[in-house]
Amino acid sequence: MTNSIDKIDRLRRADPASYIPDGQLDERARQDLEHVLRGGAAEALPSRHRIGRRTLLVGVAAATAAGVALVVTDPFGAAQPAMAATPPMLDRVLGLGQPAAATLNRLATTAEASVDSSSEDSGPHIVRTESWELSTRIDGKQVRSAVVPEITELKWNADRSAHLTVRTGQPYFPSSEYRSAWRSDGSPGKAGTIVNDEDWPAGRYTPMFPNLPLPVDESQLLSVLKAGHPIDDLGTGELMIAINDVYNESQPGAAVRASLLRLLAGRSDVIYLGRVSDRAGRPAECFAVDSTHTGLPERQLALFSSTTGSLLASEEVLTTNPGQLGVPIPSVISYRLYFPRP
Repeated sequence: MTNSIDKIDRLRRADPASYIPDGQLDERARQDLEHVLRGGAAEALPSRHRIGRRTLLVGVAAATAAGVALVVTDPFGAAQPAMAATPPMLDRVLGLGQPAAATLNRLATTAEASVDSSSEDSGPHIVRTESWELSTRIDGKQVRSAVVPEITELKWNADRSAHLTVRTGQPYFPSSEYRSAWRSDGSPGKAGTIVNDEDWPAGRYTPMFPNLPLPVDESQLLSVLKAGHPIDDLGTGELMIAINDVYNESQPGAAVRASLLRLLAGRSDVIYLGRVSDRAGRPAECFAVDSTHTGLPERQLALFSSTTGSLLASEEVLTTNPGQLGVPIPSVISYRLYFPRP
């Protein structure tokens, strides 16, 4: 799997032809994939070692009959379901929602007053996540028959030394047919498999946000976020990605958490979907923005703790058009859970 290159880097650098054997996609599918991978053809970001969202999809099989559970043969010779395995939907995430500003501002006030021992503005910076994306690849092979999450532990220090460990979590199968296909494919990504274990000596790790703590002033904070994210060009969806990237590298203190929430509160296209439970069973306040950030209609979700204002989870859901991605509509195409430091 590719684990230490941020999705934004890959969106702006990826060459679909390098991932897909010639002839495996028809022209329409190739165009859809390139649109998703390039995500607006913005400039590539500088860091090479960030932990973040990987390429949305690498290796797409052209759709056959929408909604029909056929078995097809992938380029590697294993029987695969025509529809890729995706996680179950969270409750209420496709609702109409309501304006989010008042709830976000209230949550920001709660965050300011909270005492959260897991925040570490001064370092060392320790991040623990569980994540999955439709693009999951193990040993170079795209896994379509199972949802194989990644458990990531990142620790980096003020001297720019770092250690990263990534292992597979417990696979999820939509049905027994998917489990059988996964087994026939060699059970890629069995739980507990170490897929990346990497060290950076002092001075070699390059975080996206090297100067922590981040500024508390909202205008200054927004400027820092914009330095690595084209928010003015791509809108609120890119702001959500920037906030995710903050939590991908650190666990911000109460004042910074409040300012991040107020930045979202200033966006009129953010909606509030109410209280839900994330995939770890934690209660959360759920917010969303609808966008075509990746080239297809999707809903980007951000789930925050109602007691600390910390980001607990983020998700992306395709809502109306799968293109040639081989998933039903609606479908979760990525998720990430954030956990407090040990």
